Amino acid sequence: MINGVFADSHRVLKTNIPKHRINRIEPDVKIQSASRESCPAVYPENVDDYTWFTLIDSSANGYGMVSSVTRPIDVSVQGKWALAFRQFISENSTHGQLGTAVSDNGEQWMVFYNLNNCVGWEGQGGCQSGRYPSAIATHDYPYIIWNEYSAGVAGWPADCSNYGGRPYYSYDEFGFMGGSWMEAIDIDPFWDCTQDFWNGSVSYGIDSDDEVHISAVFNDWSRNGNYLFTSESVIGGYILFNQEVLIIDYQHLGTAGYSTETTLSMNDSGQGILGLIGILDGVDMVAGTCNPPASNTTCNKTPLFKFTDDWGEFWQPENDSNFYYIPGEVHDDILSHWPSMDVDQCTGEQSEIVGFWSWYEFDMSVDMDGNPHIITSMVAESDNFF
Repeated sequence: MINGVFADSHRVLKTNIPKHRINRIEPDVKIQSASRESCPAVYPENVDDYTWFTLIDSSANGYGMVSSVTRPIDVSVQGKWALAFRQFISENSTHGQLGTAVSDNGEQWMVFYNLNNCVGWEGQGGCQSGRYPSAIATHDYPYIIWNEYSAGVAGWPADCSNYGGRPYYSYDEFGFMGGSWMEAIDIDPFWDCTQDFWNGSVSYGIDSDDEVHISAVFNDWSRNGNYLFTSESVIGGYILFNQEVLIIDYQHLGTAGYSTETTLSMNDSGQGILGLIGILDGVDMVAGTCNPPASNTTCNKTPLFKFTDDWGEFWQPENDSNFYYIPGEVHDDILSHWPSMDVDQCTGEQSEIVGFWSWYEFDMSVDMDGNPHIITSMVAESDNFF
């Protein structure tokens, strides 16, 4: 079943918006942000008895260069909350310090600070460059998972990765509201400076034996692929991750820069989905052509995904170049319900709608029965306008 939400807006010249995806790197200049005193918190009025608002902390960067694949808020089936975010430190700071807030009811909160106070690359300085945090709320322990920008230090070798993205996690060793967060722990104990992990998407499930299974997939900005880590064991909160697995190789997709990062979702039965919005090998966005193998399946930018039923140990279709996908017939059916012409509300100029484009915000998940749910955008295109 497919549901759609439609919106009417003004047209935008294609020349004003590039179609390719940009890896968002913050500039070296400090983020300018005012103190809370000059921008006080304002709470909504006239809410019902079942709605409440709580000021938890302050942040100049929210969840960190917002990405649709991260999971910065999680609520367990027991109603326990875990949030991960980049904290406001002071004015003119880079705000790479990570914090978390936890609650066992969503009303009373405990906030913890500077969880990424770890040692930097080769012992140089501290981390303090946390990016793209996610949170997990299991029944016993809260977690925060993120990556550090490690390359911004003196002496970074030329033969290393571009940015040195290094994945970490931390957890409260005394459980929810315990107040004793562990020092940052490497997700990949074999990490070296050739790796460059960013935009992590995390998921977990708890099986019938009460065993927790945690997985994380990261986009490697230097090795041009997405790498999956699955937990071998979770004991007393400590996660022992298996070694990285190349789960999606961008070299087997179409023109570089036109596919998203990978997202991940898992349920308590070990069923999961892993996927992205992208173009298949054979689609040349620069030349505007579509050749085999894409022309044998679909030339559209479309959801591409894989399924697992064993907590991510094996995936179908197999290997890093095969996917399930939403076929062109589905998009054609949706387009058949759209108007054939776009009319500029100001000038009255008409443009023929010739296709669609999907941007880079999306989500995929599986429900408790293993059914996939996918959210993506479809924006009408004419020859010159979106």
